[in-house]
Amino acid sequence: MKANPGGELALDEVIGRDDLIRRLWDTLAQQSVVLIAERRMGKTSVIKKMAAECPDERVTLYRDVEGLDTPHAFVEEADDLGSLLRLFERDHYVRRDAKTGAYRFRFGLIKRWWRLSRDLVA
Repeated sequence: MKANPGGELALDEVIGRDDLIRRLWDTLAQQSVVLIAERRMGKTSVIKKMAAECPDERVTLYRDVEGLDTPHAFVEEADDLGSLLRLFERDHYVRRDAKTGAYRFRFGLIKRWWRLSRDLVA
């Protein structure tokens, strides 16, 4: 594999991270996580791989917030995502786990639709 400075890896090129991803999913079942590392260490690649290969009962949202330059812009972006999840919850497409706060899809068809269309809302 050759170096890819400044570029993104294809999901099948993200290797050696399966144990980390498994631990992250286990931890996310109980609490939030923060990924901290120096630049170019693969944080975004791990997150994108998790979003693409998430367990069926999970809802994943990926937003690139690097271009947001103010706290206000970040809060607006987070509020938009929260509004979308609340709309899905209202219409009974997702339910929120009372213990963990995680959103989970109720119907497999909705999950498949979400995976196909999530790039449209990004």
